[in-house]
Amino acid sequence: MKMKYLAILNLILLPFPLHSQTMPQLPKVALLNFQMRGEMSDFETDMLVEKLRQEIIHAASWHVLNKNEMTTILGDSLPNAIRAANLKEAQKIGNALDAALLVYGVIARQDSLCGWRLLVYDTRSKRNRTSLTKRFTLQDTVANAVLQDITAQLDIGPNSCVTANDSTGVLKIVSEPDSCLVTLGNEFIGYTPLQLGFLPEKTYELQFTKAHYKSSRGVVTVKKAKTQEVRMLLRKEVRIFVQSEPSGAMIYVNDAPIGLSPQTIRATANLPYNFRFSHPDFDDVQKQLTFSDDKTLTVQFPNKTKRWIYIGGGVAATMGTLYYLVYHGTGSEEERIAGLPAPPGRP
Repeated sequence: MKMKYLAILNLILLPFPLHSQTMPQLPKVALLNFQMRGEMSDFETDMLVEKLRQEIIHAASWHVLNKNEMTTILGDSLPNAIRAANLKEAQKIGNALDAALLVYGVIARQDSLCGWRLLVYDTRSKRNRTSLTKRFTLQDTVANAVLQDITAQLDIGPNSCVTANDSTGVLKIVSEPDSCLVTLGNEFIGYTPLQLGFLPEKTYELQFTKAHYKSSRGVVTVKKAKTQEVRMLLRKEVRIFVQSEPSGAMIYVNDAPIGLSPQTIRATANLPYNFRFSHPDFDDVQKQLTFSDDKTLTVQFPNKTKRWIYIGGGVAATMGTLYYLVYHGTGSEEERIAGLPAPPGRP
């Protein structure tokens, strides 16, 4: 009969190498210089474009390139370097900037009356997302209100100013913790909190991801002319590095076999887990554990081994091999004097 030994469960609070996650970069939005018509001057155009840029930066969740970034990438600080007269020119500049969205157009003035034609072009899907025309008087209070209204009507990805309209809805997404990566369908749309507009009425699948947290997913139905809010709670994820001495112990978590030690196990923080360790030469060890951070868990078995020694040959081999099970450093003095235990299958 095999003899089993008690194992020692030792929870070692050692720092575990952090599991890193590569986070995608936010798409870039490039607001180009506008073509001028009528009495519009360079100074007035630059002023309005820069005010619009600040409004977009404030509202957009994606990365809006500033003028210095664009001139540095293009290697040219002249206004015409980032001014597009048509779609072909806009695409050329957008490719150089690696921008996902381009905002460009024409601005005209006659006396104090201004007209603005804006286009938002998606370089990935190669289509216009917004075509917008605005008329206003060139006064600070009026112009500022118009710029805010323009920003709310631009389809520039997540936009905190966007509102629902008669044909599309708005999705407002928050999470705990924030800064979760959000995927809508198969498309990365940004990090929480965010507000996404111009969505056709239908059901969408959302996935939330954040380093050190368990990913979550769900579905939401967006209806036209309405704003739908989604709140998602993510649970912290920890990694438990489980090892044993000797190695090769079967690990069970909540009675489910995980594999042989050593093994790295992912678990949800602050939830109880029933661990069981099974080794052929030792009694099973069970314990309920809860983790709040990455840890190393060690099961230490006594440093005592057991082996078979085969003796015999010739005639003895025809009669059967003699087995002696030798325990090194185990058993009491009385047990050793009494003799060795019989091998398996022998009386």
